[in-house]
Order: sequence, then C-alpha cells, then structure tokens
Amino acid sequence: MVRYFGDSFKAEDHFSVVMLVGSADVSFGLSVDGALGKQKLKVGKTAEIDGMWQNQGKSTVQSYAEVDVYFSSDLEHPVWSGTLAGVAGPGGSVSGEFVNFNSAASNNGFSERWAPAKAGTYVLKFTLDPENSVAEWDELNNEAAIKVSVEKGAPS
Repeated sequence: MVRYFGDSFKAEDHFSVVMLVGSADVSFGLSVDGALGKQKLKVGKTAEIDGMWQNQGKSTVQSYAEVDVYFSSDLEHPVWSGTLAGVAGPGGSVSGEFVNFNSAASNNGFSERWAPAKAGTYVLKFTLDPENSVAEWDELNNEAAIKVSVEKGAPS
C-alpha cells in the first residue's frame, strides 16, 4: 500500500504494484509458418505438425502449447487438436511434434495425429500456456495462426 499524507495524517488512496522479477516468459519466438515443413497436405494423409516454444524469462517453466485445427468455414469447432509439452529453463526451449495423447480418454474422436478429412483451406491456431497458468511479463506473444491448403487425395 502506498499512503499519501496531505495536510492530515490519514490514508487517502492506495494502489497495488505487481512486479514479476525473475519470472518466466514463454513465447513461440520464431514464426510457426514452418510447422508443416515442406509436406504436401492431402486428404486422408497424416500430417506432422512440428513446433517449438521458448522461455525468454529468468526462471524454469513447465508448460505446453496447443494447436487447434479448424476448417476455414467453421472457426468455432476444431477438427483436431494436439499439444507439445515440456520444461524449459531460462533461455531454453521445447521442440517436437504436436500430438493428441488424450484421444481415447477424452472420447473427442480426434486421432493421435491430424489427417485432413476433406480438401480445402484450414486454419491452425497455436496457443502457448492456454490455461494461463504461467505468470509472464508478456502475455501477448502466446498466440499465432497459419492457413494451409489441403489437396484431394489420390483416387483409390
């Protein structure tokens, strides 16, 4: 509390100051544009979605990033979701493939890896620390999105 003493000796107002000294700050850092590499996305073909998030802060953090995949005409209902979890020390990073490990337990119908069901444009929305459980000095660097095109698969 900060007290202001004017002509009298009573507190007139107060305010709080929050300082995150030595805190973590997770971010995607580099662009997520390369998440799919040079893959040709085709209907029914499993896609590998790679990612990397980093800790730009001064303390170790355990967190995860999530990718939600939407068909471009319906940005309310994801067609697939995956995560990339890990622990990053100060200046460290976590990299790997986004995978849905909870498909059987959560009964969400998502496969372990994304395999597009139809051709068209998709939006991949990446969110780091989606539950906002890490106290960070910059929360604005936790989201990114890309659009990708999926071609029709080979005739069977």
